[in-house]
Formats: sequence, C-alpha cells, structure tokens
Amino acid sequence: MKRYVRCVWAILLLFFFIMGMGGPAQPKAAAAHHSQDLFLFDFGKGPAEKDYVKVNESSVYQNGAGYGFSQAGSAVCKKTQKKEALKKDYCVVNRTAFLAVLSPGEYRVTVFASSRGELKLYAEGEEMGTIPAGAKGSSAEKAFTVTVDDGRLDLEWKGPQPKVYAVEISKVYRFDFGDGPLASG
Repeated sequence: MKRYVRCVWAILLLFFFIMGMGGPAQPKAAAAHHSQDLFLFDFGKGPAEKDYVKVNESSVYQNGAGYGFSQAGSAVCKKTQKKEALKKDYCVVNRTAFLAVLSPGEYRVTVFASSRGELKLYAEGEEMGTIPAGAKGSSAEKAFTVTVDDGRLDLEWKGPQPKVYAVEISKVYRFDFGDGPLASG
C-alpha cells in the first residue's frame, strides 16, 4: 500500500511539475536569462535557427547581456553552403571563451564544433574531452556535464582554427522518489 501511495504521489508531482513549466524555456532573442533551464546558441553570420539565440562577432560578454565572447574581435564568423540546420554558419574562435550567465547548478552542455586538428573542449577551466580532427556529423558533437558554482559558465576551445556551430545548455535536475540513499544519475 505504501508503495502504491508513493507511486501516485510521484506521478502527480511529475504531472504538476511538467504542466507548471509549460515545456522547456527558450532563450529570448535579446539575451539568455538565468531563470531558464534551456539555452540554445547558434554561432555564425546567418540568421538564427528556430528557438536559438544568434552569436556572432559582435556578441561580446558584458554584465547584463547574459552571454557572449570574453574578448572583442577574437571571433570571426562565416557562412557555409551547407543546408543542414546548425551547419549553415559558424564562428572561428581564437583566444577567447564563450561565457553564459547561469544560476549555480549542474548543466548538460552539447558543443557542435570542428577543427583542422584535434579540438580540446574546456568548461570552468577543466578539460571536458576532445573532438577528433576533421570530425563530421555526430562525431563533431561533444556532450558533457559541468557544475557551475559562480553563476557563469566559461567555455573554451583549443585547437587549430576551432569552428563552433552551436552550443546547447540544459539544467540537470535530480529527483528522489523514495526512502533510502539518493542514487546518482
């Protein structure tokens, strides 16, 4: 009986949580707002993909802006001839970081990028993995989980001419629906 009651409460809680959210929050065109749970950034010169915020050479981080490059003039954005969503344009990021204001917590970050050589990805100063030289398709994507403690995510790319196509950031939530120790994941 206890198990049945817990299950009913868990389902009700999940239902109200999902209905209260109204679906995933999308960034506003003007700035990424830190009360949201999903941030979608499209890098390059062309128009932003649906529900994405455009990031280009003029996207320099400033207090209040919510996102941008750490240094002005350090990114060169270009268009491509590709028709695939998020591959139509990109920014070559040299000696700069991409910064995004986020509430403290754990986030799942997916980076869509490529380089002539191996591309190392860093978040919050720690190496998060690599994208192999000349990677295409899903091999040009790298997903990782990072903890943001200071209210700002710092992303960096190190490699020869790193091309960044898009960055997707989503808040990670953990739920506990019963007695006993909290399980990871």
